[in-house]
Amino acid sequence: MFFPSVTRLFLPLALASMAAGCGYSKDSGTLESHHVLAGFNHTWDFLSHRVSLSELFIEADGTITSGIIGGDFSTGDIALDFVRFRVAQSRVTAPGLFVGHGSLDLVVGPDGAFSETVTLDVPGIADAGSVTAAFAGFRVSSNTAQGADYPTDYDPALGYTTKGWGFTIGEPTLSGDTATLTVSGIKRWAPTDNDADPADRSDMNGAIPYAQSEISVYYTVIGFDGVLTPATGSASVDYPHGSYSAQPPMTQDDLGIGLDASGVGFPILRSYDLLLEDQTSDQWGDYIRSYGIELEGGAPMKVTTEMTNSSLIEVAEVRFVPTVDVGWVSLSGDATVETIATSGSHDIGSTSFTPNSPPEVESE
Repeated sequence: MFFPSVTRLFLPLALASMAAGCGYSKDSGTLESHHVLAGFNHTWDFLSHRVSLSELFIEADGTITSGIIGGDFSTGDIALDFVRFRVAQSRVTAPGLFVGHGSLDLVVGPDGAFSETVTLDVPGIADAGSVTAAFAGFRVSSNTAQGADYPTDYDPALGYTTKGWGFTIGEPTLSGDTATLTVSGIKRWAPTDNDADPADRSDMNGAIPYAQSEISVYYTVIGFDGVLTPATGSASVDYPHGSYSAQPPMTQDDLGIGLDASGVGFPILRSYDLLLEDQTSDQWGDYIRSYGIELEGGAPMKVTTEMTNSSLIEVAEVRFVPTVDVGWVSLSGDATVETIATSGSHDIGSTSFTPNSPPEVESE
């Protein structure tokens, strides 16, 4: 049996949130608390799968939405699987803290790339000493209306094999209390090598060049008194190939990130790209077992990231190439930061829950 858990760590730091608002409540005369995403991980319990739905985001009050569907080998039509998840967030309370939350929703074509300018009103943020923005979650779904050229022999709801995805939240500029920023990203559907794949995916492979997909990106704009220290890292590793191969996550040392994230503050995820490619050809994608990126304060900041295909049958010999851009928001003045780490498991589909009551699935 897999039991969910919630871990809280209190530090003498400042809190940040996910709902348009300032750090002070006129009604109660007290500082408001805000939530900022600090990382996530999805891991299928049994097999790797196509990606039909992948979803993880937090709301202003810290409510978590987690969703995953992996084709008919996860839904019970052929086989049944469930996902184990981890989500970390910072709950921040501080004077001079102004926080707003927004999302970008769009449909992307076969190339999967997008870049959009968005605006968000955050009352009071013009008075903040500094301003930044952070990634708050995402949703990728293959189950959407397709064009007239899409093949009729493949159901887009079954999903596709992939080479990974990534998202970037640009630095905001202010005009009064209105923040303007760029949200960009890419999702990479890619066919499997039919010579290596024991499942006949010729129908899926034929549909990928025409596939339309839904994408949502969630972001948080943060005004604060303090200093932002950014750090960027990248790495590459060739995973072993076989059956349930050991494919451990990469860390801040692998990525070359040596960021001092100690003291009063909280981590933010500014950008990430998790690229999974065949070691012999950039043409092929694969089924995904796990993916995620997780941050934790410290000296240095702890960063772990993964995207794996470890499974009973691993079709491709894959190379994992992550690129991440993180930051440490160091706060001035009196502040409190609570780190909330939530873990659990759920069946396929999308579910929402509070950090202290995550779902669980019994595994046989």
